[in-house]
Amino acid sequence: MPDRDGSSASVNADQFRALLREAGLTVSEDRAPMVLEELNAQLGFAHLFPPVPSDLIEADLAQFDPAFPTIDQKDTAE
Repeated sequence: MPDRDGSSASVNADQFRALLREAGLTVSEDRAPMVLEELNAQLGFAHLFPPVPSDLIEADLAQFDPAFPTIDQKDTAE
């Protein structure tokens, strides 16, 4: 991952078309400006997060379990 220099990265129309080709995606010419605008908005949000320290190793991170815990529901109706 490249180091961040504080500038807000954005994707221009040519880069967007290249990304679409690489991903094998098609977006209609009518929708392309809206999709590009949303992509750049999401990139802006991603740049709000601080960068990960370069000396961080995977063992330092807690394991992530995306499953919801099992909840025992007791019948309270009498």
